[in-house]
Amino acid sequence: MGQLTSADLKFLDDFENCRIPRENWSHEAHVRMAWIQLSLANSFPAALEKIASGIRRYNDFVQAQGYHQTVTVAFARLIEVRRLAALASQNWEAFLAENSDLLAKKPPILHRYFSEERLRDPESGRRFLEPDKKPLPAYGVVRNASAADAERILSIYAPFIRDTPVSFEYTVPSVTEMAARIEELRSLAPWLVLEHEGEIAGYAYASKHRSREAYQWTVEVSAYVGEKYRRLGVAGLLYRRLFNELTNLGFHTALAGITLPNPASQAFHEGLGFTPIGIYRRVGYKLGEWRDVGWWQRPLGPQNALSAPSGPPRRPG
Repeated sequence: MGQLTSADLKFLDDFENCRIPRENWSHEAHVRMAWIQLSLANSFPAALEKIASGIRRYNDFVQAQGYHQTVTVAFARLIEVRRLAALASQNWEAFLAENSDLLAKKPPILHRYFSEERLRDPESGRRFLEPDKKPLPAYGVVRNASAADAERILSIYAPFIRDTPVSFEYTVPSVTEMAARIEELRSLAPWLVLEHEGEIAGYAYASKHRSREAYQWTVEVSAYVGEKYRRLGVAGLLYRRLFNELTNLGFHTALAGITLPNPASQAFHEGLGFTPIGIYRRVGYKLGEWRDVGWWQRPLGPQNALSAPSGPPRRPG
């Protein structure tokens, strides 16, 4: 993931062979080096080892002090999460344009997660210390789901059916039925999962809004996260990647329906660019009450009301 160029590979070679002048070894250069290593590696631990050993080697060469393990690991994880949310075709310039907050100085991005006292603790320089303000986002592998994932996906979804009004289903589907749903929806648009250390942390997908032809550029989107991975940025990561892929396929609008009240979900969707467009009043009866459903809308890609679509949305694969 990440479209590397010959300039990126030369930059990495110059870094690994200590040919980058010390005055050019900026914070942005650190971030670029980590992005390249993460794009090249087949696992996060392998990339992290190359990032950390490379910084130590360069510091020794230029006689610089101050390698910091917690800062190095935290930035690598943040960069990896942002990288996973992007399309494979994204290059360094596009990545930096979308993630300029990684370079912010006032306040630094790490201050969202770590107190100044934690980062100044000498022990945090020697080994990675977990954040003391809020957890870092979860990372892993974002991939397309398959029917083989049905049982693990169902284990995430089933509690939302049994215990909440979030889903309007009454009966938990069988694994076979869930597998069939995955295969059917994958023919329309991506169904993505985030896999962390062999476990599916969450998933996101798009479904048809309505069947008539004029609606074909509009999809409804949903994301579900396993209990132990909530509040770790999993849904946001999956949604951003899903939006990028939907845009790339030629879809125009994403809709999200939210059973009300649900202020956390409302804030989450609005933070990702959705705007409220209306409420269906008392349209579903679940868990002993009539339920309202609010609708939110988000554009996909450039919006120009005067331009006609160039064709129907493409299908995944």
